[in-house]
Amino acid sequence: KLIMSHSPEEFTDQTNKAIGEALEYTQEQKHIELVPLHLAHVLIADGHGQQNPPPSKIYPNSSFINVLKQAKKLSKQQKDSHTAIGHILTVLHEDSDTTSAFGSVGLTTAEQTYQALEKYGHNLIADAEAGKLDPVIGRDQEIRRCIQVLSRRTKNNPVLIGEPGVGKTAIVEGLARRIVHQDVPDTLPRRLIALDLGALVGKIY
Repeated sequence: KLIMSHSPEEFTDQTNKAIGEALEYTQEQKHIELVPLHLAHVLIADGHGQQNPPPSKIYPNSSFINVLKQAKKLSKQQKDSHTAIGHILTVLHEDSDTTSAFGSVGLTTAEQTYQALEKYGHNLIADAEAGKLDPVIGRDQEIRRCIQVLSRRTKNNPVLIGEPGVGKTAIVEGLARRIVHQDVPDTLPRRLIALDLGALVGKIY
């Protein structure tokens, strides 16, 4: 049993699942305290138990609680509707034990991840604010549908399918313009990044 103040509705389903798995891992390892490293482990590493029999109650330590608080704070700063795994990973980078675990399995830090995003991504919101995107005509229905899907709590990944030149990029650019003009729900994040797939493929291969 986990003894803590936790509001699941403030987190994405994936984040709540990770917290639950961290609790299960803590119980499996017979630890008496839930720490940030347990949360990191459910994504990357293994550990060793210390107490027998397993404790009936587990209390999160101050560092674990602080990770969740800082992750929620970060999500609000970025105007995201829920606290996601990405927010938690960013905050975990500041925990020394977790950072060591990340490094031991060859994972890059959250900071390096965002640097890669800046390198291989293009900020469409900045383009829209600078007036670099042309108005989109006749695609209101498709743009509204994208907004509806993005506003879901789960299964919120719209997929635009079509031959080259049919206007998939125009729909995304139209969404960027709407975000800039605040013509979207308040819960929708104010970030829209276009990835350079050519550059990514070149980096991988």
